[in-house]
Order: sequence, then C-alpha cells, then structure tokens
Amino acid sequence: MAELVIMLPVLLLLFAGLYQFSLISVSKIRLAMVEREVMMFVAEEEGGNAEKWEEFGREIAGKTGLKPERLEINLNMEMPPELPGAVKKFLSSFAGASVELSYEHELMPAFKAISGKSGIKLKTKISGPSGGSFKINPGKKAKELFEKLFGKAGQHESMRD
Repeated sequence: MAELVIMLPVLLLLFAGLYQFSLISVSKIRLAMVEREVMMFVAEEEGGNAEKWEEFGREIAGKTGLKPERLEINLNMEMPPELPGAVKKFLSSFAGASVELSYEHELMPAFKAISGKSGIKLKTKISGPSGGSFKINPGKKAKELFEKLFGKAGQHESMRD
C-alpha cells in the first residue's frame, strides 16, 4: 500500500504531462494549418494590406480551434537583407513574402503552478511567393538553352514524331 501512495502522484503527473504534451502538439499542428492558409491568401492577393491578412489569419485561427487573441502574425514582404547580392537577385524573381506566427498555448493549472509560467509560445515561419501565382523569370541565356534542348515547342528531340 505504501508503494501505491508513493507511485500514484508520480503516475498522475506523468499522465497529466502526456495529456499536456498532446494538447501542445495539436496546437502546433493547428498553427501550421493557419500559417499555410495565410500564406496561400497572401500569395493570391495582388498587393493587399497587412490588416486584411491579419484579420484573415485570426478568422482561420478561430475556425481551427485556436484562440485568436493569443495569436501574433508578422508579415514580411521583403527579402532578408543578409542574403548575398546574386542569391537575393535570384530569389527575388519568385519569392517575396514570409509569414511568421506565434501562439501562446495556455498550460494546465498544475503545470502553471510547477513552472511558474502561464503558457508556452509556439512559433512557426513559412516563406513563399507574393503578388500572384508562383513565377520564375528566366534570363535570356536560360531561354536560349531551353530552346536548344527542347526546341520551341518544349519537347525533347527524342519525344518528337
């Protein structure tokens, strides 16, 4: 009986921790869903505004089961300044938007008391195209090479009749 008295609180804490971890994992998956939806919305919009995107993100967060008031949305429509010139020029032809989301997941009361924190901050970031569909703008040399390999019709010589 003494073993049960010693092990019962440990087992309860273990199961509560497992339950808390599963809640955090579900919140992380929901946050990724919101992130993906916001990025698709940003990519489809032609030069929209950040307020519209944030409103959309909060609406989707509410529909997925997250608390919209605990969600932070940061939109960046510029390329990172730390990229070298050639890489930045290459990426600017098809990339341009990044969405960074952070969500404050509330902890269960037992873990609030143990850790002294009210929640855990979950963060996620995705980058993609902006201002329309995915486009690559090849240079003149790339076009000439493509035509040399595949011809004007876009087929390789072995595929032609």
